[in-house]
Amino acid sequence: MQVISLLCALFRKTGTRKDFLDIRGRKSLVRQQIVKVQKLKDQALGMGEVVNENIEKWKTSLGLSAWNPVMIIVPPTIVDTWKNAFETFSHFSVSFYSSKSKANAIESILYGSADILVVPKSAFQNETHVLELKKVKWKLIVIDEFHNFKNFKAKISIHLRELKQLYRPLILGMTGTPMQNNHTELWNLVDLVETNYFGTKEEFKNSIEKPITLGR
Repeated sequence: MQVISLLCALFRKTGTRKDFLDIRGRKSLVRQQIVKVQKLKDQALGMGEVVNENIEKWKTSLGLSAWNPVMIIVPPTIVDTWKNAFETFSHFSVSFYSSKSKANAIESILYGSADILVVPKSAFQNETHVLELKKVKWKLIVIDEFHNFKNFKAKISIHLRELKQLYRPLILGMTGTPMQNNHTELWNLVDLVETNYFGTKEEFKNSIEKPITLGR
C-alpha cells in the first residue's frame, strides 16, 4: 500500500474515473501506432528497405509521467499479491513479466501503454531475461524483500548493478533485515541504491567494518 500510494503521488493520479479513461485512451493510441509501424515495415520489406522505429520520440506525444516506466521486483510467491493490490487500490496500467508473457510485457512498456512492470526476482538470475529488461530505459526500480540482493557476488545483485549503471534509475529497496552478521551485505545494498555512498567495498571495510568489528 505504501508503494502504491507513493506511485499515485509521483504519477499524479486523481483517484477518479479520469485515471482509467487516460489509460484506456493511451492504450488505444499505442495500438494504432503499432499497426502503423507494422504496415510501414511490411511495405519496406517488400522494397528491400529498413524502417527504424523511434519509440522514444513517439512516447513523448503520449503525455507520459516523468516517472514512466517503473519496474517492481518481487519474490515470485507474492506476484499475485501485488496484482491484487494494484487492481484494488489504484488505476495503473501494469504488466507482469513471466516466461509466457515477457515479450508482450516488454512491448507494453517500450511503447508506453503500461506504466509499471512487475518482475519476479528469479528473472534477475537469468541472462536472457536481464537482456530483455535492459531494452527499457527505467526511471524507478522498486524492490520488495531487498535483502535478497545482499550478496554482491550473486547473479541477481550483479545484474541489478549492471542495469543501474546503464540507465541510472532511482532505486527504492524495502527490507527489514539489511544485513545479518556480514557487514559487506549492508555495503552492497546501500551501494546498489546510492553508488559509492560508503565508498568502495575496500574503503567501507577499512573505515567502517573494521572499527565496528574491533569496537573502536
